Amino acid sequence: ICGQVQGPISSKYLLSLLYDLCNDQGEFTMSAKNMRRLTGFSTTTILRAMHRLEQLGYLKIIHRINEDGGQASNKYILIPRGGG
Repeated sequence: ICGQVQGPISSKYLLSLLYDLCNDQGEFTMSAKNMRRLTGFSTTTILRAMHRLEQLGYLKIIHRINEDGGQASNKYILIPRGGG
């Protein structure tokens, strides 16, 4: 499925990472900072790639807030794709 993604290799790689690390419900939570450490991509590249994947319908991004009102790590939910 990652080979079908239109766009840069960063989008394909991050989608593959999500498939590998998501739970049984297709959900994954990790900060862009930790994704940067894991992939070696810049934070900007990660955020752009994730936004692109959301626009293409591969995932949904849930922005989260801490109890103190600060920004928490986003939650990503993979959207099932037809055809296998």
